[in-house]
Amino acid sequence: MQSFTLQSVPLVKFGRGVYKNILEFITNASGNVLIITCNSFMKSGKADIIHKVAERIVHKVFFKITGGEPTVELIDSIVNEYRNLSIALVIAIGGGAVIDTGKAVSAMITVNDSVIHYLENVGDKNHPGTKIPFIALPTTSGTGSEVTKNAVIARTGIEGFKKSLRHDRFVPDVALIDPSLTDGLPPEITASCGMDAIAQLIESYISTKSTIFTDSIALPALIPALQGITQLCNSRFDDEELRDTLSYASYISGITLAHAGLGICHGIAGPMGGLFPIPHGVACANLLPSTISFTVESILKNRENNVTTLKKIGILGRALKENENETDENASRYFADFCEKLLENLPVRSLGKYGITSSDTVLIATASDNKNSPVKADTSMMSEMILRRI
Repeated sequence: MQSFTLQSVPLVKFGRGVYKNILEFITNASGNVLIITCNSFMKSGKADIIHKVAERIVHKVFFKITGGEPTVELIDSIVNEYRNLSIALVIAIGGGAVIDTGKAVSAMITVNDSVIHYLENVGDKNHPGTKIPFIALPTTSGTGSEVTKNAVIARTGIEGFKKSLRHDRFVPDVALIDPSLTDGLPPEITASCGMDAIAQLIESYISTKSTIFTDSIALPALIPALQGITQLCNSRFDDEELRDTLSYASYISGITLAHAGLGICHGIAGPMGGLFPIPHGVACANLLPSTISFTVESILKNRENNVTTLKKIGILGRALKENENETDENASRYFADFCEKLLENLPVRSLGKYGITSSDTVLIATASDNKNSPVKADTSMMSEMILRRI
C-alpha cells in the first residue's frame, strides 16, 4: 500500500446548529475575544446570540467587520488595532477570505511586524509559528480554509500577488462547520464558491501527490457536489440537503488540497487574483472546464505515461454518466464535456467582466504554474485557457 502522512487538522464539528457551540468557547476564553466577520453574518440574526452572551461575561468581545480578500494592509491594520487589547481568542465567521483574515491576524498579533515579511516567495523572515487560539466558522462552501494551515494574502495590481502565510501551527484549533450558515447564499456566490471547492477536489484527486488517503475522501465528496450544484443554484435554491453536501465537499477539499496539492486551474487563478480584482471562486469557476479539457486531451495523447490519471478521470465520468460499462476514454471525454456544460448552467460572470482583456492573457499565464497537475501546460496553452472565458 502507498505510504502517506496525515497532517494536523482542527477539532471539527459538522452539522446544522453547531455554530451555537461558539458560545461555550467565548464564555470560557481566558481574555478578550476578537470576532472577525462580515456584514452578511451580522445582518443574518445569528449574531444576536453572541451579543447576548457578551453582555453576561466579564471579558470583552470585539467585532471587526471586513469584506473582500485579505491584503497586507488589511492584516497589518487589524493587528495594530487589537495587538494591545489582551486578545485571548480570535474567531472568524465568514467566507474563505474572512477566515484567512482571522487566521493571519491570530498569527500576526504575536509578532510585532508586518505580515509581508512572512509571505512565501515575498517575505524575508520565517514566522515562529506562534498564534492566538483561533476558531473558524465558514459561511460559504468554497475554500476549505477552516482546515488548512495557510492564509492567502493579496496585493492587487501590475506587480500584485497572492501568497501564503503558512505554518503547521496555523491550522485552526476548532472548525465549526454549520451548513445552515450558508442558507440563503445568493446563487452567484454559491456557484463560484462551490466551483472552487469542486476544483480543489478534482485537482487534488488527480494530483501527482495524491494518495490512497486523499483519494478515499475526495471521491465520495466530489460526485454529489458535481451532481447537485446546478440544482442548488437554480430550482432547488432552498434545499438544505444540497447545502449540506456542498459544505461537506468544501471541508473535505481543504483536507485534500493540504495533503495532495492542486493543479493548473489554481495555478492560474492565484496569479490572476493578484493582478486583477477578481474573486478567487469566480476565477476558478471560469478556468476549471478548459483546464479539465486540456488534461483529458493530454492524457489521451500520452496514455502510456498517464494510466493512473486516465483511470481516475474515467471513474468520475462513469459515476456522472451512471454507466459502469463505459471505457476510460469515453468516460473521460464525458467528464470533460460535463464540466463545460456545468459552467454554462451556473450564474458565473466571465473573466472580461473583471477588466481582463485578450491582451492580458500572456501576462497572467507567464505568472502562472502547473502546481501538481499530472500534465503540464505551457504559457501559450494557459493563455488560450484564459482567452476562452473573456
